[in-house]
Amino acid sequence: MADDTPASAAALEARVRDLEARLAVAEHERLAADEKVRELAIDLERAQERNRVAALQSDQLLAGIEVMNEARRVEDLFRGMLDVLRGVLGFDEAFLIVFEVQGPRVVAATDPRLLELRWAPGAFTSRALAGRPLALYDVERNPEWSAIDPELRGAMRSAIHVPLQSERSQALLVCGHRDRGFFTAERINLARRFAGLASQALHNAEHHRELEARVAERTAALAYERDFAQQITMSLAQGLVTTDAAGLITVVNPAFAAMCGLPVAQLIGRPLVDYLADASGAPLPAQPEPGNRELYLRGDPGLALVLVSTANRSSGAASEVIHVLTDLRERQRMEAALAQARDAAQDASRAKSHFLANMSHELRTPLNAIIGYCEMLIEDAEGSGAGDLAADLGKIHGASTLLLELIGNILDLSKIEAGRMEVWREPVDVAAMIRQIGATIAPLAARQRNTLAIDVDGALVTLDTDPLKLRQILLNLLGNACKFTEDGTIRLHARRELADDGRPWAVFEVADTGIGMTEEQCSRAFQAFTQVDASSTRRHGGTGLGLTLARRFAELLGGAVDVTSAPSVGSTFVLRLPVEPD
Repeated sequence: MADDTPASAAALEARVRDLEARLAVAEHERLAADEKVRELAIDLERAQERNRVAALQSDQLLAGIEVMNEARRVEDLFRGMLDVLRGVLGFDEAFLIVFEVQGPRVVAATDPRLLELRWAPGAFTSRALAGRPLALYDVERNPEWSAIDPELRGAMRSAIHVPLQSERSQALLVCGHRDRGFFTAERINLARRFAGLASQALHNAEHHRELEARVAERTAALAYERDFAQQITMSLAQGLVTTDAAGLITVVNPAFAAMCGLPVAQLIGRPLVDYLADASGAPLPAQPEPGNRELYLRGDPGLALVLVSTANRSSGAASEVIHVLTDLRERQRMEAALAQARDAAQDASRAKSHFLANMSHELRTPLNAIIGYCEMLIEDAEGSGAGDLAADLGKIHGASTLLLELIGNILDLSKIEAGRMEVWREPVDVAAMIRQIGATIAPLAARQRNTLAIDVDGALVTLDTDPLKLRQILLNLLGNACKFTEDGTIRLHARRELADDGRPWAVFEVADTGIGMTEEQCSRAFQAFTQVDASSTRRHGGTGLGLTLARRFAELLGGAVDVTSAPSVGSTFVLRLPVEPD
C-alpha cells in the first residue's frame, strides 16, 4: 500500500497540469472568440450604417426623381436635379451643360457665377457623353478643366461627370468637391443610377414641353379658325341659322335678323319653323330635311321667297343643323325683267320676220326686172359686137343674181323664224331628183376641177317630203362642198336605213376632200351669217346662210343635218329625213 501512494500522487499532479494546460488553451480560444465577436459586431454595425445610408440615399434619390418627374418645364427639371444630387452625392458645387447646335451652354448651377462658364468640350467630354458617369480624382490634371477660369473653378479639386440623354437633347451634369478623390466608387454607382432615371425625367419634360407647344399652336389655330368663321358668319350677306335637335334656333347672323325684321336676341330659342312657310300651305317639320328647298320666310315687310340650304353638323355630343337662307326676291325681279325683255325681243323678231316676209314680192320683183333687162341688153350687145358693154352688163347680171339669192335666203330664214314657212309634201322620185341636182351642180364642180360622184341605193325609191326644200338642202350642201374643194372629189351617196325603232330613214351623205374644219369650226358651221374662216369669205364668197337654211329646212321636214370634218382631209355632211312623215 505504501508503494502505491507516491505513484498515484504523481499521476494526479500530471492530470492536474494537463487540465490546467487545456484550461489555458480554452481561455485563449474564448478570448479570441470574444475578439472575433466584437469585430463582427463592429462590421455588422458598419454594414447596417452603410445600408441605412444607402437606403436613405435611395429614398432621397427616388423622392427627388419623383419631384423631377412632376416638373413640366425643362428649366425646373434642371434645378431639381441639382437639389436632388446635393443631398445624395454631397458635392460642393455643380452645374449642368446642355449641348446645342450653337455650342455647349450652362443652363443651371448651384452658384450663379457658374452660369457664365464657357465649357470647351474635348476627348474627355466625348467619353463622358458616350458612356457612364466618369470621375476625376484631380481636376487640375484634366485639360478641359484647366482651360476654365480659376475664379469660376473656385475650390473644386475633384469632379464627377454624369451624362444625360434624351431623344431631343444631350446634357452633362458636372459635380465638384474641394477634396481630391472625393467621388468614390460608391458615389459613382449612385450617379450611374441617377443618370438613367434623370434621363427619363428629361425625356418626359421635353415631351411635355413639345406637347404644350403643340397644344398652344393648335389652340391658336382653332381660335383663329373660330374667329374667322365667326367673321364670315357675321358678314355673310345670306341669312345663316343653326338649330338644335329640337329645331330651336341657337345662332343667327345679322343678315337673317334683318330678313326677319327682328333683333337677334328675340330669335334665339325660337323654333325656326315659325318663320318659314311652304308655298302649298302644307305644314313644315320642326327640322327641315337636309338639302335645298324653296320656302317663304315670314319677315319684314312680308313673305319673301328664300332658298333654304340645310346640312347636319355633329360637334361632339351635340347635334346641330345649319341653315343658309338666300333671298330670291332679287332673282325673281331679274327673272321677270328678263322674261319681259325676252318677250319684247321675240315680238320685235316676229315683227321683223313678218315685215321681211311681207316684203318678199316687193324686193324680188324689181330685181327680177333688172336681171331680165340685163339679159336682153347682153343679147343686144353681143349681137351688135359690143363685147366690152356685154362684159359690164354681165357683171351687173351676176351681182343682181347674187343679190336675189341673198334676199331669197334672208326671206326664207325670216319666214322660218316667223313660223310662216309652209311644207308641201308629195312623193318624190329620189333617183330622178338626184340626177337633176347632179346636172345642176356639175358646172360648179368643174369650175374648180373637181370630180362629182353620185351613188343612189336601189332600196331608196321614193320619199314623202317637200321636193323644193329637199332640193334646196342638197344644192346648198353640194354648193358648199364645191366652194371649198379644189382638184378633189365630191361624192353624193343616198341610201335607206332603219332606225332602232324600225322606222325607215333616207340618208343623204355629201363628202368632199376639201380644206376641212376643226372641231371648233364645226360647232359654228350652222350659225346664221357665219363662216368658219373670215378669209374664206373674201376668197370663196357667200353669205353664211346656206348651211343654216339647210339645217332649218331639214328640221322642218322632221330630220337633221350633221357634220364631221378634219383639217386638210375634208368634210362630210349627213342629211337624215324620215321616209314617211309622222
